[in-house]
Amino acid sequence: MKKAYQVLIRVRESCNWNMIDAANGKIKQIRDQMLNEQSVSVGVSIEEFQELCDKCDKLFRVKEQLGEIYQQKYEAKQEARPFPRT
Repeated sequence: MKKAYQVLIRVRESCNWNMIDAANGKIKQIRDQMLNEQSVSVGVSIEEFQELCDKCDKLFRVKEQLGEIYQQKYEAKQEARPFPRT
């Protein structure tokens, strides 16, 4: 599920609707499979499972944003370094 959400977030940035649909389909397939296999045996409601999926989506969005911030800071630091004198 984690990797499926990571893929979805990345393809959303590309605005490629075919890839977005494919990623959403993969997440739906995983959700359905997990609901069918586990919710019956552990007593997880559909609402609780949907809430978990929503939280996963938010978590991976934040992780992506944090990665972008780290990259920007790194690039800014590289630009700020003085060139060695020759």
